[in-house]
Amino acid sequence: QPRNGKFYTVECKLRVMHIALDPCVTLLRRLLHADPANGPSNFWTQMKETFSSIDLSNVTFVLDGPRTKQKEVTHDVRKKRMNKTRQHIRYLERKVEKLTQGRQTKKKRSKKRAIGREIRRLRFALFSWSPTAAKIFESTATAAKLTAIVAPGEADVHCARLCAASPHSAVVVSGDSDLLFYPSIHHVLRPTSDSSVYKAYDKASIISSLSLASPLFTLMGIMGGNDYALNVPGIAIGTI
Repeated sequence: QPRNGKFYTVECKLRVMHIALDPCVTLLRRLLHADPANGPSNFWTQMKETFSSIDLSNVTFVLDGPRTKQKEVTHDVRKKRMNKTRQHIRYLERKVEKLTQGRQTKKKRSKKRAIGREIRRLRFALFSWSPTAAKIFESTATAAKLTAIVAPGEADVHCARLCAASPHSAVVVSGDSDLLFYPSIHHVLRPTSDSSVYKAYDKASIISSLSLASPLFTLMGIMGGNDYALNVPGIAIGTI
């Protein structure tokens, strides 16, 4: 959990950190909205401050690369969701246009401000990496003397590959709950709804409490549904 803007590792033995940038998207959107030209550089300055308690030579920031064929179903679902969001934004914009007509009362101005905030929130939700944006963030990270790479596919999959080199001393920071099902990933830090607090997940503790071997735990993640395939009918992982 960050304290006073600093980030502290959960355990000293976790010496290597791989960060998929999805938990940082809220900050990213805010900085790009405030200053589009300098947003990428300001983002890496913020990252250096946030993770200053860690040896940054052992930290790798991983950005999503090109979409993969294996996640076509998930991409289609997200595309439909984004199209609905765009339609809702257009609907709200028409409402603002109507409220602009005629005499401007205090009630009308208040409604326009509220709708404007909702439109900005929805536009932020449409954020996605483009190949050009990913390359810009990669180059500005290098300028900030940080290691950032554009994955050949999904950032989470690449984090799993990186963890294979040091599975028990590496931690992945990601908002994706599927991460622990990768055999090479043993420690995950995942942001809560309060973005200043991260929950620590230790695979050994989880599979011990479930009385499962690691391969069966991975099988549970496959059968219960994930970003790559739907769940086996009648089997799913519940959220408590």
